[in-house]
Amino acid sequence: MDDLKRRSNAWDNALHAEGTRAVFERRATRLRWKTRIRDFAGLAVPILLAYLLGSDVFEPLKPYRSFAVGLLGVAAVLQVLLTAWSLLARWDEELADNVTATRENYLLMLAWTKLGEGGAQDLALEYELLLQREQVAAVRDAAKGITAAEKQFGMRAGLILMKRKCVCGHTPTHPNPPWFPNSKCSVCGGN
Repeated sequence: MDDLKRRSNAWDNALHAEGTRAVFERRATRLRWKTRIRDFAGLAVPILLAYLLGSDVFEPLKPYRSFAVGLLGVAAVLQVLLTAWSLLARWDEELADNVTATRENYLLMLAWTKLGEGGAQDLALEYELLLQREQVAAVRDAAKGITAAEKQFGMRAGLILMKRKCVCGHTPTHPNPPWFPNSKCSVCGGN
């Protein structure tokens, strides 16, 4: 393989690494939101208990005591359900994995971009080393089960960053495809 082909492949690999990074970053963002809701629900129970205890001391709080008891019951059930869901789905572990995959694929994208620009002393050696690193990351990422919709989202994100045309001939400019695209594309989702 000649240097020109290696650099061309490096740009393709940079695009794929950016797409994978975008997928795991979106997953991490969604999990952060879920864990924040879970943590907020965990604060609601002690706050409501403090209100109930304070209503014995402060007279203006007494009229709303029955409402607070009902709200406490709802908050406790919500907290238990969210905590059970997060433990069974392993949100914290998954969040850590997604953040690690995001960081790793970002670094791969930067390395492939540098290689594609020709910023390497020994292009053949650095290409092979990066290819091995890419394969290890790909195996780890494949174990996390990326769906077809996520692949499409990732490819679209990579095409946007690299300012490249999709196989359908369109250059995407927005991370999400339009609701009613002029042309449907299985790679980027359409224009």
